[in-house]
Amino acid sequence: MNAERADVPDGVVGSGARKVWAARWPSVPMRLSTWWLRRADRALTLDEALRRRDEAQARGGAPPPRSTLRRCRVDMEQWGGLPVYTVTVRGRTSPARTVIFLHGGGFTTPLQPQQWMLVSALARNGDVRVLVPTYTLAPSGTHPEALERMLQLYRRVLEDCDAADVVLAGESSGGGMAYALAQAIRDGGIAAPANLLLFSPWLDLELDNPEIKDVAGKDPILDVEVLRHLGREWTASAGRCGVGASPIDGDLLGLPPVDVFIGTHEVFIADCRRLSELARRLDVDVRVHEYRGGFHTFMYLSWLPETWHVMHIVRRRLRRAQ
Repeated sequence: MNAERADVPDGVVGSGARKVWAARWPSVPMRLSTWWLRRADRALTLDEALRRRDEAQARGGAPPPRSTLRRCRVDMEQWGGLPVYTVTVRGRTSPARTVIFLHGGGFTTPLQPQQWMLVSALARNGDVRVLVPTYTLAPSGTHPEALERMLQLYRRVLEDCDAADVVLAGESSGGGMAYALAQAIRDGGIAAPANLLLFSPWLDLELDNPEIKDVAGKDPILDVEVLRHLGREWTASAGRCGVGASPIDGDLLGLPPVDVFIGTHEVFIADCRRLSELARRLDVDVRVHEYRGGFHTFMYLSWLPETWHVMHIVRRRLRRAQ
């Protein structure tokens, strides 16, 4: 599917390249999905968000849906007192690469069915095994504790495979955490993963980019004030939004190549564009793929043409270094 327009041709290392999906308008399925989200008024007030957080944590994480289990095998082990899931495509043995996938949910919500579907898509498109670690959620858990857990898991993965065969991935708040993890790996002198795949990542927990106001009214899902409250909870023990919790404020040098997938109707796009500009100035390999009309984590929805294009790029990234 050849649907990219890019500042830098695909396959060429780009310094802060910002790519835009070549369709002039959002696809019809994207527009219909956005209409439904607006009609359903999915953006939550702070009180509603905190109530749903408490309810979701009381229920616990959702098990993999049947659609995932039909195509993938899901194994679970307890590690460090919390579950870590391993997802592989049924009928395929010994995948060449490992993806460590960090789930989102505003640091407050456990795994949900739509995240399992994204994990399944990664496993199927890349012929990889996907590790899905859980972590203690806010307000009980905090950024330093979760980051240390992920760092220890990464070290454990390297006992069985080369860093060149490992990819870090994450969506929403998990996307920001994956970027922060890559920075911690570099700072610890540990061998770097092959690359990063970030889906609608939350890169700055303070959300103080003045360009956010230009897109906030277009976002049918996220509320900026709710997000700021969740960010403060997540970093309560670490000062101003936590050291390293907002990876866009960290050092971008010495990191593996990064692909960011983001919709133009997400509040997070302002910081993704800021990341692209910083990467261009520093001459580092960050590719920001923008999808017109895309809402937060639109790639959950497998029937969107925009999602097909995301997975087309993901497939090439995961298989290129095998």
